[in-house]
Amino acid sequence: MAVPKEFQGTTTSISLSPRGVLWGGGPNGLSRFDGARWQRFGAADGLLDTNVYSLAAVSDNEAWAGYSDQNAATHVRIDAQRRLQAQHISKAACLLGVDRNGNTWLEMGNSLGRLSPDGQLRNFTRSDGLLWDDTNCGAFWQESDGTLLIGTSHGLARYDPRQEELPRAPPSVVLTGAEFAGDDSFTKINPRVPYDQAWFSVQFSAMTFRDPDQVTCRYRLKGLEREFSETSLREVRYSALQPGNYTFEVACGSQDVGWSAKPAQYSFTVLAPWWRTTWARTAGIVLVGLLILALIHFRTRRLESDRRRLETAVEERSSELARVNRELQEASLTDPLTGVRNRRFFYTTIAADANQATRAYFADQSSYSRDHRDIMFYLIDLDHFKLINDAYGHDAGDEVLVECARRLSLIVRKSDFLIRWGGEEFLIVCRAAERKDAAIVAEKILSAIAEEPFTIAGGKKVNRSCSVGWAPFPWDPALAPLTVDEVLKMADRGLYRAKDRGRNHAIGMLPMEFAEVPVAAGGGEDKEEESSLSVREVVSPGPGW
Repeated sequence: MAVPKEFQGTTTSISLSPRGVLWGGGPNGLSRFDGARWQRFGAADGLLDTNVYSLAAVSDNEAWAGYSDQNAATHVRIDAQRRLQAQHISKAACLLGVDRNGNTWLEMGNSLGRLSPDGQLRNFTRSDGLLWDDTNCGAFWQESDGTLLIGTSHGLARYDPRQEELPRAPPSVVLTGAEFAGDDSFTKINPRVPYDQAWFSVQFSAMTFRDPDQVTCRYRLKGLEREFSETSLREVRYSALQPGNYTFEVACGSQDVGWSAKPAQYSFTVLAPWWRTTWARTAGIVLVGLLILALIHFRTRRLESDRRRLETAVEERSSELARVNRELQEASLTDPLTGVRNRRFFYTTIAADANQATRAYFADQSSYSRDHRDIMFYLIDLDHFKLINDAYGHDAGDEVLVECARRLSLIVRKSDFLIRWGGEEFLIVCRAAERKDAAIVAEKILSAIAEEPFTIAGGKKVNRSCSVGWAPFPWDPALAPLTVDEVLKMADRGLYRAKDRGRNHAIGMLPMEFAEVPVAAGGGEDKEEESSLSVREVVSPGPGW
């Protein structure tokens, strides 16, 4: 085959189409020989440069040309009039190959390019899973299952086109760290942060390997912000937070795939400084004592923790978490003002006691004693307590409540519970008791409150009495049993009966068949029908009545 003179010269790249058409490239442009005729194309025909550095034939009438210094590649086609049609792809270095779906794969310098038949160009980088950002010209192979093998300077990458058909779900998001003033608090549940350490920083991560650079996150701090803010970072900081309850929320995603179905959350409380609390001045001495005990307790636990850490790091970590959980649970079951148990403690423990008391009344339960099977509930309300707050202030009222709790704790057994029920109300739960002795305990309660005056700030003394309503559990095992809450309502009704009688009274509510219960000295008894229950009242007046 003789080559025409005008086509003779230096050729740097030659490529043969599947049907035998010869394409050539070099300093003089692009050449094509179809077996019968030579053609040459240069810049005037649409090429970016006459110096064609690389060349790859796709078909008889289609090829890719690359240049030495243009930072682009040209897709050329020969139309029906044998003229050159050129399409330039910027930043493309050379052709890797064409897959069975007609997609053209290009080396894009610092990425891998895929040009679809409709002209859409998509770039793949290491963020998409590519082994390395640069690829090798011609290093391209398609397997029988449709997967592609692509050579990079760091090894061979494999691409499965079927992954594009998988539905794209919003990525989940997890928190990876949380700090307050540099102190790691990530493992703490609902931490209570001192006011002077309210510098909060949190780290999070979107759980996806698919286009992670395209994933953004939106966040807000409930209690401070109402609207979400978007960020491409994975850390957020807040400084000098005011006292209050906060919940940090973050979700990740994009406009294409949506946002995380369940945002990650972290809740905490910033405590108010001591000088802004109403009870700080009156509770100073108590707090100092509690602080000393807490320091001793904390020191003891730290020494124990250090010893366990030497044995095994895992055991030390488990012990620390258990200690924190116990302290949080104990704090949640104790009234902070009086130091006695609170309503939550009552509902945490009463179910077991109520079940045992109910079982003890069945004749076939030989393992239970036939006496001391009752639980007695005593609801106690200080009479005219509001007058103390109005006349002497709430600080004086707090002192009276603390002293009232102290006096009541002296008359209850170790097996009994003293609970601050709310406001100026207390609840005494006598376990393993006898209802026939209930009026005696009620008299002790009345005397403990009314016989001695209360000393408040400045040495002033005030006299106060209380009203008591009591009822037994089980109410009447022979009938349909009442629940604990229903028996408490009976005791509460007795309390209101005592107030109606002029206060400084204790009134017990009993079913009629327990006629052997004695009436307290100076007292009386009433009978009434309530909610289809036959109820008998046991009245005990207080001292001085």
